[in-house]
Amino acid sequence: MVRLVSREAISALELLGLSNYEAKVYLALLRLGEATAQEISKESGIPYSRIHGVLNSLADKGLIEVILLRPKKYRLINPQLALNILADKLKRKIDTSKEIILSIAQQCREAPKITDIEFGVIQDKDVLEALAVSLIKTASKELLLSVPIDFALRISHILEELREKKIHIALNLYNVTRGEDLEKLQTVADEIRFREAPNAFIIVKDFEEAVYSPKIRVGAKRPFTSLHIIGDDLIYIFSSFYYHHIWAFSKTYKAIEHEFNKEWIRTYVHIWTLLDALEKLKEKKYRAKLMVKGYWVKTGEPLSIEGEVVRVIRFLEKGLHSVEVNVEGKVYSIGGYRASIEDIEGREFTVKASMEE
Repeated sequence: MVRLVSREAISALELLGLSNYEAKVYLALLRLGEATAQEISKESGIPYSRIHGVLNSLADKGLIEVILLRPKKYRLINPQLALNILADKLKRKIDTSKEIILSIAQQCREAPKITDIEFGVIQDKDVLEALAVSLIKTASKELLLSVPIDFALRISHILEELREKKIHIALNLYNVTRGEDLEKLQTVADEIRFREAPNAFIIVKDFEEAVYSPKIRVGAKRPFTSLHIIGDDLIYIFSSFYYHHIWAFSKTYKAIEHEFNKEWIRTYVHIWTLLDALEKLKEKKYRAKLMVKGYWVKTGEPLSIEGEVVRVIRFLEKGLHSVEVNVEGKVYSIGGYRASIEDIEGREFTVKASMEE
């Protein structure tokens, strides 16, 4: 009588490279221990006309051994040993395939681009999380994060490493239910805000790349369509959404001024986070120098300047966010991305601040 076989067990063996028939025969031998082809056919439900081909294939894979009796009998090789060997072989095949595809991908990256793709759609949560971690690890200037607190706890060691490199991290947490979890994350970011309810999942790395997904809890089973964003204009839109809608309406757990010390250095790529820091530095009586890389608004020519911060300008009715800097006696007004009425469109801002004596 054919016994019912767990679908999960068959799927697990298929993932290791076995066919459906091979998986059923393997599981039949697990139950029988040692058997003839006819007994295995009956136990597994595989037609007798096919059973010898399946058994030979399993023997070739190193999963079973043949007992030379009349009639022949078959039994499993130690499953722990045999399945480990099978998994290793599969891993080697996967590694070889990855090398081939990555080699082709590298060649394609080096080839001239016809168009720039500004975003892609991701429908797998594991891919979204892996891409998010990759973005975080490769940040070199600034990170804006809106993530569930359990995800933040899992990547806290990565954030700590980035902080040692003086990368500015703004961390907005959601699904927060326990104060002790917030305490565990106190040292992983310059600024931390939170909310109890779910929120949009957003990570903006520097001014280069971002991922976005609607209100989710990373790890949940329900699929969500997410976006992988590349391109200055879209990065600006999602950064603005992050700062003006998520960050602005969350509760403050740790303010940036808690990080200030005798000398304080950070690099920013977003004008809003820069101005927040400069305003707090001024309140705390710091003297701030600002190094700016960007473009002259009138000519579009690239530039790099350094000077003393004179004042911060916020004129929200006109959407004005800028800073004035004194460079060798001349004052320049500096805006952020797509600045139009200032002298300079700033794309990278490095603040060097020290306590006034």
